[in-house]
Amino acid sequence: MPNHYGGWNQPNMDAHGAWVMAAPDFAKVLAAFDLGVQNPLLGLDQTNAMWSLAPGMNTWLHGWFRNSVPDGVGGNLDIREHNGVLPGTRAYVGRRKDGLSFVVFTNGEQPLGGNQGRALSEIANGISIWPTHDLFGAMGIMPFTHIDDIMSPFGSPCPGSAGTPVLLGSGSAQIGAQVGLDLMAAKPNSPAFLMIGGVPAAVDLSPIGAPGCVLSTDPVLTLGLLTDRSGAASVPLPVPVEHRLVRSRLFAQYAIVDAGANVLGLHTTNGLDIQIGGWLGN
Repeated sequence: MPNHYGGWNQPNMDAHGAWVMAAPDFAKVLAAFDLGVQNPLLGLDQTNAMWSLAPGMNTWLHGWFRNSVPDGVGGNLDIREHNGVLPGTRAYVGRRKDGLSFVVFTNGEQPLGGNQGRALSEIANGISIWPTHDLFGAMGIMPFTHIDDIMSPFGSPCPGSAGTPVLLGSGSAQIGAQVGLDLMAAKPNSPAFLMIGGVPAAVDLSPIGAPGCVLSTDPVLTLGLLTDRSGAASVPLPVPVEHRLVRSRLFAQYAIVDAGANVLGLHTTNGLDIQIGGWLGN
């Protein structure tokens, strides 16, 4: 097709070595795979599909080529490679199984040969000291940002007939992990309700017969359960691998049915402020 009728489609030429991004940009894409399930650029299922062997192929992946390079200690390891050429430029990107990655852009059209990954690996294997800080900022590229997960108790519980119950968080609120919402020191073998909302609250329950008790969340989800013989219960809360959830907050609280606690027959734990953590790609 003649160029003036669309034969030259630059956006479609990136896979052939076009200068769609600078080398550090490609390096950041490769660095994202170090984050595994928390990769903010490509999900784990999509990554595994991309790096799986194409049907009927031994070395061709989906957009990548699998090769073997020296690991520097007498062995070999796999490397996933992609290269290309356009008039005036050649490009190579590769990521070894151990996470070491390479990006090379060159001017000119001379062939680089078929062993770019091996040559680069041999150079890298001779390096004993690597930077310990993020260099993307020095190239004017925003680094990946890690947001810590937080599980912080707030407010105060009110006592029941068997003591004063508490809500504690266990596990991790990172995306792809699981939070444990642990109720302790409640009345044994009693009904309880876990309440989870997106905003905190401070509703005094004294006027309706529960002096000293406060509703600490505006619940959008309520789950009924039964405490065990020690007065404990726990609800696992898996955190989906959804990067848009990073920095989101949830507010949880338990309410325990206890006829001996007060006129209302219900008392509450402290609240738990949960912030979802994970990596952001900026």
